[in-house]
Amino acid sequence: QRFSGELDLLEHGLFDSSLQKRGGRLPLGENAADLRRVLESGTMVTRIETPRGLRALMPGATGAFFDVILPLHGDQNGRSVLSARFSLDGVAQRVALARNAALLLVAGFSVVLVAFGVYLIDRSVIGPTRRLMEATSAIAEGHLSHQLDVHGPREIAQLTSSFNTMTQALSHSRRQTEQTIESLHQANRELSETQGHLARSQKMAAVGHLAAGMAHEIGNPLGAAMGYLGMLKGESAGKPFLNLVNYTHNELERIDKLVRDLLDFARPGDAAQDAFDPGDAAREAVILLTHQGLFRGSMRLVDETPDKLPPVRAQRHKLVQVFTNLLLNARDACNNEGTVMVRGRFEAPWIVFEVEDDGPGMNEEVAAQIFDPFFTTKEPGKGRGLGLFFCHKAVEQMGGRLDVVSEAGCGSRFVLRLPGHEEEPA
Repeated sequence: QRFSGELDLLEHGLFDSSLQKRGGRLPLGENAADLRRVLESGTMVTRIETPRGLRALMPGATGAFFDVILPLHGDQNGRSVLSARFSLDGVAQRVALARNAALLLVAGFSVVLVAFGVYLIDRSVIGPTRRLMEATSAIAEGHLSHQLDVHGPREIAQLTSSFNTMTQALSHSRRQTEQTIESLHQANRELSETQGHLARSQKMAAVGHLAAGMAHEIGNPLGAAMGYLGMLKGESAGKPFLNLVNYTHNELERIDKLVRDLLDFARPGDAAQDAFDPGDAAREAVILLTHQGLFRGSMRLVDETPDKLPPVRAQRHKLVQVFTNLLLNARDACNNEGTVMVRGRFEAPWIVFEVEDDGPGMNEEVAAQIFDPFFTTKEPGKGRGLGLFFCHKAVEQMGGRLDVVSEAGCGSRFVLRLPGHEEEPA
């Protein structure tokens, strides 16, 4: 019944009980045996014939037919049979169309299944693996903060979690390494600074012993020579002779000043110390130099020292001498034209002073030697190279430190740090 619309009647024949043809165009032919069997049994017979070489009805094939032999009853001439032949070309065509549709449907489903499988594989395996490879490349470039989202199949999630754990461990190890390296750099800087202070202290000690011995050896004959010159100046003599005596006396005074400086440097630093406001010592040095007229005209001295600072315990006259030397050094650096500033502040536990000038400054090589004994940047005869050396030694004896910050063409700033002194309760 499903294919009744595709069956085309080719021919038919009506036969009586003696197989005599009574109507139709279908010859008796090879159907004789089937016709007799239908007459004898009274049951219907069907048969499908295919073209030669084909064992079954093939989709799209032509030439196949379908035979139906039916027994007929109630005829006045007795029993008869009806033989009909139908073409199966329409059925074969429909089967071919159905096969093609099935193939297309199977192909479509296959494409959809393959695409969906590829999507699932890409999402669950290929995508996470690609992200893992990208993260590995990022870590190889040093980006240890890179983290991945843990999702996907269990194996991929476990691999991603292990990767994140490894990244965190590497980041932590890197931070520890950087901290260790920074600690080593800091230790090296402190060691270099300590070695510098130690070398300077050793140099100071050697110069101190040399200064003490030289001062004692030179002091006595120098005093006698100056006494003899004083006696000669009292005698009546010509003007040329007196000028020569004066010149000699001036040179001996310079030697005497050098000897006194050396003696002051070599003197032990554990002399009597008092607690006082260090700002007063700075102001005393400023007033002293101002009254001497050393800062006037185009040379300015600006005092920004606070009115009150925590006390320090030291020798007041030595601290005044330190400020005086620093101010004179700044004045000479400006070549009598510029500004020198004095500042003071409290940065627990230190009292900090800064003496800054707008002179030509110093390069690193000069700044590294500025506190060495007998090192000077002044012209020959204008500096002995002991002023800053004396300041550095005196500040160390007070328990403080003296540093210089300078750059060529940008002036210099000497930073003096003194430890604060806490008054003991009565």
